[in-house]
Amino acid sequence: MSPTMGINIYSDTLIRALILFKKIRKTNGSHKTTTSFFLMALLVLAAATISIAPYSIEATIIPEIPDLCSTYQILCEEEPPGEETPPPTGGGGGGEADFRAIFLPYIDGDAQRSLYNQELDSSDLVVMHLGLNQAPPTSDLNDLDSITSVPDIRKGLEFFSLPEIKKYAPLVAQRGWGFISYDIEGISPDSEEANPVAAVKTAKQYADSAGIQLMVAPSNSIVSSHAAKIAPYVDRFHMQSQARQDDDSTCTNMRDWINSRITSIESAKSSLSGEITAQVTLTRNNAPGKTIYQTVEDCMDRPLTEGGGRADGLSIWLGNPQFKDGTYKRLLEHFESGYS
Repeated sequence: MSPTMGINIYSDTLIRALILFKKIRKTNGSHKTTTSFFLMALLVLAAATISIAPYSIEATIIPEIPDLCSTYQILCEEEPPGEETPPPTGGGGGGEADFRAIFLPYIDGDAQRSLYNQELDSSDLVVMHLGLNQAPPTSDLNDLDSITSVPDIRKGLEFFSLPEIKKYAPLVAQRGWGFISYDIEGISPDSEEANPVAAVKTAKQYADSAGIQLMVAPSNSIVSSHAAKIAPYVDRFHMQSQARQDDDSTCTNMRDWINSRITSIESAKSSLSGEITAQVTLTRNNAPGKTIYQTVEDCMDRPLTEGGGRADGLSIWLGNPQFKDGTYKRLLEHFESGYS
């Protein structure tokens, strides 16, 4: 294992522990105190380890790890107790969720980089989505590198086919990013779509060979029929749930479908808990009696914490018009203000 790969794994493990600690602090139950003490001990040990690391390693790791006090409210200096802040009475669902940001080559790269540096944080993800047989432009790869609000370990490239996964997994590793995403759906080769479990197993082999993680982003139909069989071979699971956002005016059907799929996925691989995201779209599928903006805004909240949603995060599919007119930016701000 190379030093860079080891550092990435170490950094990702610490960030996962930080996020898990943050979530545990919001839960109730008899196990909360014991688990919290264990994680705090782990985090203190990790912080001490970083502090005595060689300068070259420390400089690589530290920029990717957020300030423990300001971000996770641990290892802080004691302050006098103040008045309790009353809980919010309305607005979004609240709680913690990751935003799975999509970086698209046909949208201005500098503008995407600027927006994501402004709005995203260290628990979010950035995925560059490429068309079938489309090589990632060097300028866009550099822009992805320059999104400093998100750790490199939580960045990756997304492709439709196994030959592309095989070809570009080493590039992802070379860039120091954490994962490659396999968008298996109708655009993928027929042989791969016809046998998604075998295809995902092969994609996992390519990712493992490069020393990176595999995210899978199957179509709605593949998630419905094969989610539990695919789950054991992936490190992150993204569901294309947007086809259901216009099933009803409240997104209840979409939420219930997402919840049922999450149950199935986590039953097949419990370590995927916390790594399962859903999707809405700005390009079509407005719900009855609603504009597309109203549909997406409502369907962002419904699958997360509002009304019993269980998704760990969300992604918004978009086109160039929705980026240029500010629609995407407003919805991203809505998400980050409610869930980040």
